[in-house]
Amino acid sequence: MDIRVIDFQAHYMPKEYLEMLGKRKEPPYIEKMGDKYNFQYGIGSSYIINKNFYNINENLASMDHAGIDLQVLSMNIPGAEILDVKSSIEIARLINDSYAEIVASHPGRFLAFTTLPWRDTDASLNELERATKKLDFRGITLFSNIMGLPVDDQRFWPIYELAEALEQPILIHPTRPIIADAVNDYGLESMVGYIFDTTLAALRLILSGVLERYPNLRFVLPHAGSTLPYLAGRIDFQSTLNQASRKNIKEPPSFYIKKLYMDSVCLSSGALKMAYDLVGPDQILFATDHPFVGMEESLDLIKKMDISEQNQRKILLDNARRLLKMS
Repeated sequence: MDIRVIDFQAHYMPKEYLEMLGKRKEPPYIEKMGDKYNFQYGIGSSYIINKNFYNINENLASMDHAGIDLQVLSMNIPGAEILDVKSSIEIARLINDSYAEIVASHPGRFLAFTTLPWRDTDASLNELERATKKLDFRGITLFSNIMGLPVDDQRFWPIYELAEALEQPILIHPTRPIIADAVNDYGLESMVGYIFDTTLAALRLILSGVLERYPNLRFVLPHAGSTLPYLAGRIDFQSTLNQASRKNIKEPPSFYIKKLYMDSVCLSSGALKMAYDLVGPDQILFATDHPFVGMEESLDLIKKMDISEQNQRKILLDNARRLLKMS
């Protein structure tokens, strides 16, 4: 298949996971509403999912209509880590097996990122090995906090070390933010809470020295780099005023920020331009956040950028091919 457009961030919810969540009485759980589901993943936190989220044929039809050749499937919230540790290990394996079936059944249309239980380090290492070597998965989903644990917690560093050795990029994806109680009103959680949480996660990875320790590990920060393109100058300046900011790193924070990949999900040409200007055309990845953002409008955002055809092709295809190790 002649692949011209790769959607780097798209989500799919396995029906087996939906059925399991349908039996629960406390978050995370689901309520069926005709052919849709109301997803409750925390107190005051919910969203509606439609057939494109759990019917892969509906998804394929949307891809064909928009002109998207391949999607990289990753888990949306709630991830497996939100359950008790024993259940999270089982659910992570179930999700990965479901994704593997989709990839195998639709050659050339899908790749997948590994879901990990995260709170059990040994189980996460084992599942990462299995998903990479047996299922041929091409990356990992890391939520912006792990049930309140920051992503720079030392128990996660062995996972980062293995991810670097296996050349598995890590997509930082928002989850229920650690400031959830402060963003319960007015829809603020999805409006800004997620973006604050991914910003915080990326900075913790940088300032803790994770990117210093594992220089070949590739992180992808979604939503046009969250707020980092806008705040990079302030971050560098403030880091000179507090010794704690630079005790684990040799370079200014912006040095590491510029090593991040950023996807194009933002629905703002101005925001996307700031990300593009910060990291350059080789580190921007086209993505839709399907099914939450329309595929056509996501593509239009790239096509309307004032850039060369060569750099447009990098964003739509070449950067993803390189990061995903596609031949």
